[in-house]
Amino acid sequence: MDWDLLQLEVIKRAESYGIDLSKYVTDKFDAGQMDEVLQGLLNNDPVSIYANPKYSCEQMREIRLGIEDEVDVYRYLNPEIPADMMKKIRFTLLLDD
Repeated sequence: MDWDLLQLEVIKRAESYGIDLSKYVTDKFDAGQMDEVLQGLLNNDPVSIYANPKYSCEQMREIRLGIEDEVDVYRYLNPEIPADMMKKIRFTLLLDD
């Protein structure tokens, strides 16, 4: 498989942390998506919730941040919801707590 430079950078960074990213190193994930999965793995987040090529890296980030903020990410866990709307929902959920 041929990886672009950004994907190779994420793979090498994962290896430097001792993280096995191989499950997510497919042609279905771009470098941004792979990076969000890596960030989640570094935080011990349940990345299976958002490690889906249907989500953009921006959407993955909002879901990952929601997990870290301990909000109910299932309220916006839908690839049809744009990332900016996910962010608004996440902030609303944060304020409601």
